[in-house]
Amino acid sequence: MRVSLIVLMMLMIPVFLYSVAPEEPLKEGMVVYASAEQRAYFEEPERYHAMGYTTYCILEPQDSLVIVRAVSDGSLAARADTKSRVEFPVCPPHAVVIVQTHQITQKQSLWLELKHVLASFFGT
Repeated sequence: MRVSLIVLMMLMIPVFLYSVAPEEPLKEGMVVYASAEQRAYFEEPERYHAMGYTTYCILEPQDSLVIVRAVSDGSLAARADTKSRVEFPVCPPHAVVIVQTHQITQKQSLWLELKHVLASFFGT
């Protein structure tokens, strides 16, 4: 029983450290994640009109984005880097979108990732 408790504590220490670690300043090339399902506006919307998009697409929670550059108004230009195929209205692969800093987070949701790992482990 004591060994099980010690092993559990050892497994929880990295989880705790990950969740309380400070975030670093946002910079070009950094991978960030969408904080929730939300609209992201295309940097060049005319490139995506043929696919049925207007001026925006939908970011799903935890979609990864690579910061391309900072925009003059304090927002960020980021490349959607998750999907390998287009699923309208979700952002197409490699689309450059404009996001605000409140729309992103530097860390993936720990609980969502844990849920995915457990689901794949138990085969559901």
